[in-house]
Amino acid sequence: MAPGTPGARFRPFGKLKINSEGDIAFVAFLIEGEAGVNHTNRYGIWAYDHSENEVISVIRQGDSINVSNDPAVQDNRIVGDLFLFDFPIEMNERGQILVSGNIGTENGVLLFQLPGYDTCPADTNNDGQLTPADFTAWINAFNNNLPECDQNGDGACTPTDFTAWIANYNSGC
Repeated sequence: MAPGTPGARFRPFGKLKINSEGDIAFVAFLIEGEAGVNHTNRYGIWAYDHSENEVISVIRQGDSINVSNDPAVQDNRIVGDLFLFDFPIEMNERGQILVSGNIGTENGVLLFQLPGYDTCPADTNNDGQLTPADFTAWINAFNNNLPECDQNGDGACTPTDFTAWIANYNSGC
């Protein structure tokens, strides 16, 4: 069964993306005629979430999503098309999935965060705050090739991560 679509089953799927954490994002079609599946909601993106050891629905054609940047404001739009064949889905080492699509009347790029990841990478000492101590912790991570060093999500600890750490720090949490 396809998670997020009770009673619907997957047809063959593909366009798999996997990251070093073991998460997998994939494009799938559902069998039309089952559980209300039709031409307006038959495909989407699902992911295997390593933190919960389960497959979850990320986004599906026909879903309603809030596109507001303000958590206090609801601006729901219907997902018309996901451009899964013209543009590939991408997933980085932080469990972020990037996909392009048609939302409401506009085309755009959507970013989804899988659960179980640190959403404040600049907090390199993991104390829940952004302070100058995080810079010291990042230097330690860089010198010892620790996972916290990788601030740009490319899977490597390089000097470019310092620039990414500054951007992450300035972005806040």
